[in-house]
Amino acid sequence: MTNYASLATTLLVLGLCGCSAVSKERFSHRFHRLQYRLTDEEVKGLQFYISSRILAQVKSSPDVKVPTSGSVIVVPKDTPGVATQVGRDWIRVIFREGASGVVFFTDTTATNDIYLLYSLATDVEGSDIVQKVADVPGNVLLHEGTPYTVVEGYDSLLMVDVEQLQELIDKRKIGEGVEIK
Repeated sequence: MTNYASLATTLLVLGLCGCSAVSKERFSHRFHRLQYRLTDEEVKGLQFYISSRILAQVKSSPDVKVPTSGSVIVVPKDTPGVATQVGRDWIRVIFREGASGVVFFTDTTATNDIYLLYSLATDVEGSDIVQKVADVPGNVLLHEGTPYTVVEGYDSLLMVDVEQLQELIDKRKIGEGVEIK
């Protein structure tokens, strides 16, 4: 009988733990930023996550200096991050204190992405342009001045905390309307 009580307690604890999981969805330029007219400051106040694990290693080349912090970057799936900069079609998110962050970009001219999702992107050296890592030959990501080859997760998407986003939208001042008298 004790085994059944122990099993029931374990299942209850596991069930309760499962209920506390954060509800996330892919962050969309069209259905989040534009539809709700999110300001840059509102975007910076949201909790973001990465959709899949990212594994990147310093791009092999004799002229590339390997940073002292290591030659591999690993960001686990669902790692939380915050936006530090917001552009018209990009968001820079940090996943580690003190880091410069990575860019997520959506191509607002794309005709094949009706949602305009934010994908892992890279700065293009010497310009203000960003490009999706999946569209760069060799899946190269320029991070803090060092080129990395993204081995896994080059097509990662930016996720948002759904409940937090809904709370933000619900807190907006809504007009009382006009009644017929």
